[in-house]
Amino acid sequence: MKFRTELPIGVNVSGRGTLKVFSLNDLTVEDLKQIQNPNQKSDHPMVWLGQTLSRVIHEIDGVPVSEEFRTSGGKVPQIIRDLTLVDVSYALMAGHVYNLGSDLPEA
Repeated sequence: MKFRTELPIGVNVSGRGTLKVFSLNDLTVEDLKQIQNPNQKSDHPMVWLGQTLSRVIHEIDGVPVSEEFRTSGGKVPQIIRDLTLVDVSYALMAGHVYNLGSDLPEA
């Protein structure tokens, strides 16, 4: 079973209301290589955020985020695009703690 937690604010999806509960993926070595690409982070930070969250989040209240990302050829799902900055920050931190532990490297 994947780790589940709740977004602080949530994302409003037409016809479904505010979705908050999300689960995280176990990241693969390839996922980590893509996430840690320094050129992507510095040259395209918003794209990097969307792609990273699309790899980290398994689903949000039944919406299959990472599956949609993979099957679309890397297009960031709309539900990720609609997240607030607070939820983006929370999901990134939750994904880091879940996959890499609670220590944050200095550099």
